[in-house]
Parts: sequence; C-alpha cells; structure tokens
Amino acid sequence: MKSDNMRHALLGFISIYLFLISLVKIVKLEESIPKIEILKPDADIDDENFQVDLNDANLPANPKKNLLVPPYAIHEPEYKRVCIYPNWSILRDSNMAKIFPEDIPPDLCTHIHYAYANIDVRSLQLTPSQFQDTNNGDHGAPIYERIIKLRESNPNLKILISIGGWFAKSTPFNQILQSDATRTQFIQNALNFLKTWNFDGLDIQWEYPGDIEFGASPDSRQKFTTLIKYLYKAFKDEYKSSFKKYILTAFAPADESRIDAGYQVRAVCKYLDYLSIATYDYTGPYDTKTGYNSPLYSRSQTSNSVNSSVNFWLERGCPSKKILLGIPTYARAFKIIKRTNTNLLFVGIESEPFVSPSIYTSEEGILSYYEVCELLTKKESRVYWDDIAEVPFAIVSNPVETGTESSSSNLWISYEDARSSRKKVEYAKKMSLGGVSVWSLDMDDFKDMFCNLGPFPILESVKEEFEHKITQITDEIYDDTTPILSTDIISTKNLNRKLNDNGDDVNGYDLISTRVPGEDYDNFKMNSKMPQNILAEKSNDSLIIKIQENYEQFKNKLKKFKAIREIRLISCLDKQKCSVNNSIKNYRILKTDFIWFFLIKFLLLKIFKINNL
Repeated sequence: MKSDNMRHALLGFISIYLFLISLVKIVKLEESIPKIEILKPDADIDDENFQVDLNDANLPANPKKNLLVPPYAIHEPEYKRVCIYPNWSILRDSNMAKIFPEDIPPDLCTHIHYAYANIDVRSLQLTPSQFQDTNNGDHGAPIYERIIKLRESNPNLKILISIGGWFAKSTPFNQILQSDATRTQFIQNALNFLKTWNFDGLDIQWEYPGDIEFGASPDSRQKFTTLIKYLYKAFKDEYKSSFKKYILTAFAPADESRIDAGYQVRAVCKYLDYLSIATYDYTGPYDTKTGYNSPLYSRSQTSNSVNSSVNFWLERGCPSKKILLGIPTYARAFKIIKRTNTNLLFVGIESEPFVSPSIYTSEEGILSYYEVCELLTKKESRVYWDDIAEVPFAIVSNPVETGTESSSSNLWISYEDARSSRKKVEYAKKMSLGGVSVWSLDMDDFKDMFCNLGPFPILESVKEEFEHKITQITDEIYDDTTPILSTDIISTKNLNRKLNDNGDDVNGYDLISTRVPGEDYDNFKMNSKMPQNILAEKSNDSLIIKIQENYEQFKNKLKKFKAIREIRLISCLDKQKCSVNNSIKNYRILKTDFIWFFLIKFLLLKIFKINNL
C-alpha cells in the first residue's frame, strides 16, 4: 500500500510539471502569432488552376510553424436539407400522386428547388414550364405564389428555381454561351425572373457540360465555369445595390468520367453556394443485372457508391461544406429473369428493367416510396438489409399478374427508407458535408398513404437525424448502445437490431448472407440451441461472435456453450478475428495506473505538438 501511494504521488508530480510547461509554451506561442490577411473572395484567380492553399494568404516564411487557429473560429456547419419539387407532379392522373405546396410542412426543408423553368433559346428568357405555375386553374392559385407563401410560416426557408434538367440537356446552355453578349443577356434575364417571382436563387441543372453525346459543345467545360463565375459576380453586384443575396447552386453528376469531362471542380465550387451531387441512379433501365439505386458504400472495388462519388469530388478540390449528397425517395425495380433459391438475395443477378408504369406516378421502372410500401404489404414480399451497402432491398412475387407464379413476375426492388436515409445523414455529418439534397418531395409518402409512418417519413428522418432527435422508433428498434465484441462474421445482420421471440427483426428485415455466395435465406438459420440474439462461427481456435444486446444479460445462457463462454477472454473491438488463446488475464493493469499513464501520454504529446508549430 505504501509503495502504491509513493508511485501515485510521483506520477501526479510528473503530470503537474508537464502541465505547467505546456501552459508556458502556449502563452509564448500566442504572443508570436502574426496577423494574417487572407485573399479576398472576389480577387482575380486562374479558374482552371484555382486551389485554396497557403499561397492564398500573406503569410510569414514558414506559415505552418506559426499559424494557430483559435478555437472560436471552429464551429459546426449549418446543414442544408434541399428538397426537389417537380412541377409536373400535380399533372398526374391519380389525385393521390399530386403534391401541392400546402402539403409541405414549412420546416421540413431548409431549401426547396422548384423544377423547372424553361429557357427560351431565342430570347434567352426564363419562362414557366407549366401553365399552373403562374395561372389560376382547376388546381387553384398559381403554384409560384403558393410555394413562396411557405416563407410566411418559415422566414428562413429558401426557395430556388431550377433550370435545365434531363429533357433540356445542353441545347439552351449552348445558346446562352455562344458569346459574351448572349451570356450577359441571359444573366440579366435570370435576375429579372428571380425578382419578378420572388425566388431566393437559381439552381442550374445542366445535364451535362462536357458530354458530347448529350449535345454539349467541345469547350463546354470551360464555358460552364465562365457562366458560373459571371452569375456569381452579377449576384454579388445585385447584393451591393439592393441588399438582396441570391443563392447560386448547381446539380452535378456522380459519374467520375462526367465530372472530369465537364467540371473545373475547384473553380466551380468556389463560385457556387453549394453543389447537389446526384448520388443515385447507380443502376437503372440501362442495366441487365440487379443493383442498388443509391448504395452508401461499394460492395466491390469496381462498383461506385455515395462514398466513392463524394470522395471523388473532394479529391478534385471541392470543399466539403459545398457538397450536398443526394438521397432518392424513389425506387428502381428489376424483373428477375431466372428465379432460383439462391440468386434472389444478391446484387448483380441477371434481370431486365421493369418497364410497366407504376400505379400512381405512372413512371416506367420507377416506384415512389409509398408504392413500394403498398407492394410490401403483400404476403409475397420480403425485405432485406445489406450491411455493406447500408440499404434495403425487397423481393416481390407476382406484383402484377395473379394466379400461378411465373418467373417473369418477380421484382427485385432497390429503394430508400428511413433507416438508410439516416445512415446517409450520419455519413454527411461525419464527412463535414454541407447537407443533403433529396429527390424528390412527391416520391416520399407525403400523405402517409401506405407506409404508416406519418407524412414524409424519409424526409422527416433526414430532418430528425440532422437535428439530433431520437424518435420512438429509433429508440426501440436501433439500440446504439449494444456492445459489439467482433463484427467479422459471415452474416449481414445489422449490429443494432432487436429481434422478436421468433428471431425475426421487429422492423421487418430478414437475415441474409452476402459474404458467402450461395447461402439462401431458408437455409441460413441460426442454431436453435443458441440464444437467438447471438450469431457465432467457430473455426479452429478462433471464435467470431456478434451480440445484439449487452453481454452481461446472456451470462447464464452462455454457460451451456463452452466456445461462447470463452468469448469473455477476448478483447476484440475491430474487424479482425480473435483467438480464444489471447486471454486478457495475463495483462492485468491497475485502473489507477492506467489513468495516470494516459494523462502523462496526453501531456507529452501536447508539448511535442507545440514544439513543432
């Protein structure tokens, strides 16, 4: 006991001494920090070679050695929740599929992009693309007026007009960029349109600069940068004269070849307020195999994902705060050509596009989220969760035909739900992105028709996740406090699920094996002798185990199983296999010594970092 007290006293003295040294060094360092004048945002730069680095500031000879960022300069970014509102949605035949501004809660989104306004290729004027946009009719008052009225309930809501889109392609932009005069004419017309209809900004959806097959001119990459640059300057001049700050944004592809072909990334991102990346449609009607619409992570080195696309934009020099990742509220459907007991569970199986128009939205190969929910109420459907891609998918038998089951009527559906959208929001926060862009309002279950989760379940989950709200569903189903001893197992069973008495997920997800091809749901059953909340695999001297709830709750049950009981000797918090022979009994460390050790280590590292500034 006496020796322990002496050891603790010595460790305490060393810690206090190191702490005082670090304080003295910090005070001296702060006195030597020079004032730095950063390059002004409107300074002339080389658009092609623009990059933000230490050369943009008047720094001393060795800026890295003298630059210290004060803590108060660091703050959590304001996350944007951009919602796309397609104006053609109110023209659908089904009244259930029509969405009006009054259906949208004013605080659901931080920004709404109303798609689209047309560009007259002769006059270069912006014009409403639908009669109901600016005229009274069976639908009621003009949509422009009604959507702008949402700001009365939420003055912070920003409403932008989008131009371009899939069907416009490059034609209007080629006309705009024929000369300096046509570009100037268009910019002035755009400003007049924003003022006339009281929009907060302009969203440019050029699909795509640099894409010759889509009609883009060979020099469209440079011209797109020029257009963005002069729009930025015009909006800035307008602010100086009227104190109205207009927002400038753009839609951008996730495809790497299109990014390199059409975007001078550093320069474009400099002038834009934010950039909405279309991190969806990774598979579509052009594919002959099943695949995910918007996988968060890639399942192989050759496949793309939200993560790979975001990182590609970052690597090309776009600041993270300018990037919004895309979240789809619609699903992609594929018709299975050959049905077996094994292949329905996996991506990349032979299929063909499902071209039958959906019931309510009348879209070919696309289903709204509420149409997916309606299909999933059928007994012939089953839902799965992919733990790698972080998305759900579903198998629906006989979605159209009735009677005898046929191989041509089995749908493989990739869709988004509240759970996967939360995963994407978590990712956006982890990557310090500017937020998310959701396509689209009309494809969410905006009237709570079939999903029984309340209106706008996907968008509400996005909002709640950004606002750090924990809903009752999240609290009951996804227990984030579950300790995990190891995650290197063959199943994609989610770490934070809870199971009912039958061993099924209470949220409707089934067990699947995606790391062992050929495993089938019906054949992939947990050992009935084992606790249902545990899945384990024993190989030689290694035991790979995943526990769904606190380990202590299963002590008594585990006593019957020698292999599982030995898991108590393993400390395995990463994804590496652990050997039961690595007993932690041989590595006993007093708790008090452990605390002193890390305190001294922290102080030494702090002094080392200060010396290197």
